[in-house]
Amino acid sequence: MMRRRQTLMTMFACGLAICLMGVGCRRGFERCFGPYTINVLSNITINGSGGAGLPDGIELDPQNLEFSQQICEMPSTEYIDGMIQTALGAQLASHIQITQVGLDEVALTAQDGQTWDFIQSINVHYIPKPVDGVAQDPILLGGATAPAGGFDDELVITTAAGVNFLQLMQANDANPAEGCPSIRVSFEGTVPTEDITFDVAVSIRPCARITLR
Repeated sequence: MMRRRQTLMTMFACGLAICLMGVGCRRGFERCFGPYTINVLSNITINGSGGAGLPDGIELDPQNLEFSQQICEMPSTEYIDGMIQTALGAQLASHIQITQVGLDEVALTAQDGQTWDFIQSINVHYIPKPVDGVAQDPILLGGATAPAGGFDDELVITTAAGVNFLQLMQANDANPAEGCPSIRVSFEGTVPTEDITFDVAVSIRPCARITLR
């Protein structure tokens, strides 16, 4: 993750240097960078039908293969701005404005040699936290269908078109007292026979407008 952050910041710095040396750069230009991986959930466990059954594990109903998990450490726009300022310094960072953050992929990675072979297909939704106590509609992040031979330890979700992660972060930042957003995972398949512990990461491609002020 640190290497990707350094690469991202280097690309920002190079783009800004080009801008500062360019003749027509006062109006600015936009560039996209990445992908850059952010871990959003760690050590989530689904209790298997024949596993140990962890007390805090997710119990799946065989008739409703779906669960939701809160994301109380959702990355914020302030976090990304701070990351840029730390890497480039306040003066250079002042020339950069993040305009969008495209969602490249969502990856569910199983630990301890487990696999996702019990899943035939999967969909992942983002559920914003309530606004003034009113529940918000879920947003489809993407889905996947098992290839021949089934999923292995990493399940990569093909993202839905038009998902702007920046808008999700901004909406989350605007309602600090409303709790946490969630990720809802629903799939077709069976309950795993053994406990499966996994992490969820999103891969993003930030786009920024670089200007000379």
